[in-house]
Parts: sequence; C-alpha cells; structure tokens
Amino acid sequence: MGNPIGFRSLALLSSVSEIFGDVLETKNSGVLTGASLDSSGVVDGEDIVPIGYNLLFLVINSYYVLRWLVTRDALLNALEWDEDAENVYRDCFKPLGFRRAQFSRLVPHTRIEANDGMESRLLTVQVSR
Repeated sequence: MGNPIGFRSLALLSSVSEIFGDVLETKNSGVLTGASLDSSGVVDGEDIVPIGYNLLFLVINSYYVLRWLVTRDALLNALEWDEDAENVYRDCFKPLGFRRAQFSRLVPHTRIEANDGMESRLLTVQVSR
C-alpha cells in the first residue's frame, strides 16, 4: 500500500483494536475471558500507558486523515476543468512542477482565451488586494 492515508487508516483501526483488547483482557491472561476493569470500574494499572498511547495515536492520525479530506476538495475541483484549462495546465504549468491541486486554486481566478491570430495583446494583469 503506497497511499499514506491508507497507512493512517490502518493505524487508526489498529489503535482501536488495541484499546479494545487492553480493556477486555484480564490481568495475566491473553484471552478475552473478562474485563480488565476491576470491581471499582478502574482499568488495570498495566493497561493505562498503552491505552493512553493509543488514544494519543488516534488523535494524531485522525488529524492527518481529516486534513487530507479537507484538502481533497481542491483535487476534486481539478476534475471539473474545461478543456482549455486542462491544456494550459498540461502545456504550461505541469512542466514547471506545479501540482494539480495548486493549479486548481488558480483556475477560479482566471479567464483563458485562445489567441488564433497574430495580434499581440495583454496576457496577464496583476490585481492588487
């Protein structure tokens, strides 16, 4: 699996299963025969560190998965380009090392015109904010 989000999703699943296993196992037993919660409802002392670590691991990996989902909108916008925008990206921006997501943030602020004749005209204008 070469997808970093796939790795993070697998790590999330692994952390949830480890927390589940730590809570359900009994002390000195590897089989799910009882709960590690004692009669007072407190988790065994030996399970506190692994559970805490896995909870922290869940938070960190969830952040990166959610961050990926938020930035994915730019990639989805790239799929909706018209033919002219696709040609401009492929011929001009891609060879310079621009990613599709970067170019997709630029496309809504542009107007692409074809120059069929030999006339010279203004191509770009910088708009100050």
